[in-house]
Amino acid sequence: MSAALAIDLSAIQDRFISAHFDRHDALEAVADDMIGAEQPAPLVQEAVDTLHKIAGTSGSLGYPELGASAQRAEETLRQILSTNRIDTKIVLAVLELFLDQSQEFCIDHAA
Repeated sequence: MSAALAIDLSAIQDRFISAHFDRHDALEAVADDMIGAEQPAPLVQEAVDTLHKIAGTSGSLGYPELGASAQRAEETLRQILSTNRIDTKIVLAVLELFLDQSQEFCIDHAA
């Protein structure tokens, strides 16, 4: 890999990490809002959309574990949405599992 390409990849990874911190915070907010929500479906969809973004880019930027974890959570939440019977306890458990792994990523990549 050329030095210029390595620098470009490093800059892209830095932008991804910064965006991931924001996405992590957004998922924490979704989890908080989920507690007691009368209409949880839009919140679950928001989580699915955020997880999809994480899953879609993290693996190609060298973070396959984060990507795989996001993909598992996304797929599980999509299945829950498709049933039209959203159990918020299960949704929260799925989010909590991903957020624990995401938090480790954030700690490992904090500036």
